[in-house]
Amino acid sequence: WTILRSDGTTRRYVIDYYYDETKAREDGGSGMPNLTDSSATPSLLVDVRPALDGPRELFDRAVSMPYAKLSGKTSYEMMPL
Repeated sequence: WTILRSDGTTRRYVIDYYYDETKAREDGGSGMPNLTDSSATPSLLVDVRPALDGPRELFDRAVSMPYAKLSGKTSYEMMPL
């Protein structure tokens, strides 16, 4: 996934999708909810992070993201292990 920023630079990201069994519903008809159904139980976790294309991206992932979480500047949540 590549983002074109307003200053003309691009940033590449890695996206992983995971099925979360703890949030999946098992009642009838819940297997394929309508994508616009706001009452559907979320059962996918999405992990988006800067691609490690260089030292700046490594710094962003190893330092900037955890700092933003600790300082309350983001609602980023760690993926369950």
